[in-house]
Amino acid sequence: MKYGVHFRSWDGLFSIDRLPAVMEQAKSIGAETFELFPPQYVFDGDTAKIKELRRRIEPIGLELLLTCKYPANMDIASEDPEERRAGIEYMKQYIRGAAELGSHEIGGIVYSVWPHRFDDDMIDKKAKYDRTMRSIESLRQIMPTAEELDVRLNAEILNRFEHYMLNTTKEGVTFCRQVESDHFNLLLDVFHMNIEEDSIEKAIEYAHGYIGHFHVSEPNRWIPHRGSRLDWTSIGKALRDTGYRGTVTLEPIFLFLGKASYNSRLWRDLIESDTEEERLRILADGLALIREAFEE
Repeated sequence: MKYGVHFRSWDGLFSIDRLPAVMEQAKSIGAETFELFPPQYVFDGDTAKIKELRRRIEPIGLELLLTCKYPANMDIASEDPEERRAGIEYMKQYIRGAAELGSHEIGGIVYSVWPHRFDDDMIDKKAKYDRTMRSIESLRQIMPTAEELDVRLNAEILNRFEHYMLNTTKEGVTFCRQVESDHFNLLLDVFHMNIEEDSIEKAIEYAHGYIGHFHVSEPNRWIPHRGSRLDWTSIGKALRDTGYRGTVTLEPIFLFLGKASYNSRLWRDLIESDTEEERLRILADGLALIREAFEE
């Protein structure tokens, strides 16, 4: 397996201009991959800017993984065919931009708009079924582009408070089977699994053959640590036993700052000393712990 970090660990302190420096920091603490939500010009297909960014980051030597978020008016699960069409074209262009940037993996909420706003949207079984079917049909139109450019999409399973469509690994596996593409798999995240699954290890076992990416953090979004109530060694063994050889990404959110903390409803700093040195130290400790726990 490979081990990496997520740009959200720098949330509120991150800008695309700082990307090379941040990736250098990630490499210095032992990361092999870096997960990023890219700048708008990747979605727009601005070839010159994409090539320039690739020229700046490729020499660092980290594998680049990308994350996904549809604009609010481009939901591929919408009952509005024009909105679905816009979302389909948005994702196709994102796949083209990802390939041009040198990335072959897009993970996250690739199936609908996130975060879902429940206040004025009453979800019942029929609404969930209809939207899920529309999402699957939209993805079937998207996946030929992904297959042609060898870009894999990984659908993240989310907890019930963030979305309604895919909350469990069982739902995710069923969804993958209906999309019917070997370039479409699941992103399992221990934070969400801790809320929704009876057993994290059994859920991982159930997803055998469908795991494309794996996220780790503590139940409160803190960095994995010794003394955790989660059994990281057992989780790592379950993942290893599936034959998974992809990336394990640390996705902690520990600063009450920026969009990541807002969307994750984190209303306090989890770190005692908010200095660059301290952030890098605890990220390095988390990476080392997970690597140790997940390897034989």
